[in-house]
Amino acid sequence: MDNYQHVKSFYKSRYYTFGNSIQSLGWNSSKEQLKRFEALTKDFDKQLLKKESIVDFGCGLAHFLIWLQEKGYSNNYTGVDIIEEFLEQNRSRFPENQFLTSQNFFNNKKKYGFIFASGAFTIPWGQNHTEKIKSAIRKLFNKCIYGFSFNMLSFYSLFKNPQYCYFDPFAMDKYCDTLTSKHILDCNYLPGDFTICMWK
Repeated sequence: MDNYQHVKSFYKSRYYTFGNSIQSLGWNSSKEQLKRFEALTKDFDKQLLKKESIVDFGCGLAHFLIWLQEKGYSNNYTGVDIIEEFLEQNRSRFPENQFLTSQNFFNNKKKYGFIFASGAFTIPWGQNHTEKIKSAIRKLFNKCIYGFSFNMLSFYSLFKNPQYCYFDPFAMDKYCDTLTSKHILDCNYLPGDFTICMWK
């Protein structure tokens, strides 16, 4: 994922405009962002989340880390992103945590307790982006020990931003079924959004 120039350009331009804010990540509001975080984690064992390692894939400006800390789930956190500006700021603000480029993350053989991806699949990944994203989902699931969850914008959303990718939640859930029989599709927390949680 070291050559995804469109994704990099989108986030870098917003970062230079908005700085350390949810607008840099393309979110509409902090309230919606927090609902997404809750949906990503609510179906996993809370005691395991408190003691196992957690990966935030597409960590952006590490807002998920702050939420995890408030919940007591951030015992061993690693943030992953392709935007060096995000990673540099995160390393400065949270020196006790690890922040990796996606290339370094996928190149290491380490496995992690839980992996989460919030908003990582919103901007097109170039040609064959759906197949690339499915491949990433498979790789991320293979790198977790207990569970992986991710969110996406729904194809059934009434209002679509032409800059963003929208997915059929039922088709994506069917794809996840090829990876594990243990998964849940949640379409109930925000209009036009869905989360899939997968277990080993």
